[in-house]
Amino acid sequence: MLINSDNRHQLGKNMKLTPLLLVFTLLSTITAPLYAARVLTPETLEGGTIITPQDASRLPRVKIYDLRKTLNFAKGHLPGAVSLPFKPRSAKQVGFDDSKDKLNFSKLPSDPATPILFYSDGAYGWKSYKAAIIAIRNGFQHVYWLREGFSGWKKSALEVSR
Repeated sequence: MLINSDNRHQLGKNMKLTPLLLVFTLLSTITAPLYAARVLTPETLEGGTIITPQDASRLPRVKIYDLRKTLNFAKGHLPGAVSLPFKPRSAKQVGFDDSKDKLNFSKLPSDPATPILFYSDGAYGWKSYKAAIIAIRNGFQHVYWLREGFSGWKKSALEVSR
């Protein structure tokens, strides 16, 4: 391209846009996987019960397990909940391979007839869904899943422990 007085101004504009386009492209590339990873959890729980925050607050004798990180548990959790941090490694899908996930069963009741409730962050919280499914697959008979998670509990203005 021959630079002359007619196109010199346009060339300067294009050179100013190049860094902006580079930054935009870089940011798009970096953040795209973060948004792609947000997959809604299923709306059913085969072998268990999905429960609302209001109904969960009225469950008698249920053992409650918070699957979020310990730091989030310390910031606030359901009254009576036990911290059970869980980092699943399997795919975020209904037919996940639970052999890739390690759930610490030592904190769960030894009696599989004991009612247990799992929760994590909310409708995108696959940790609690997977924990509920793994518990069901391991013989627990009364498994509840708070699909709305801790965020739903707070929105319902229910008591929070710290």
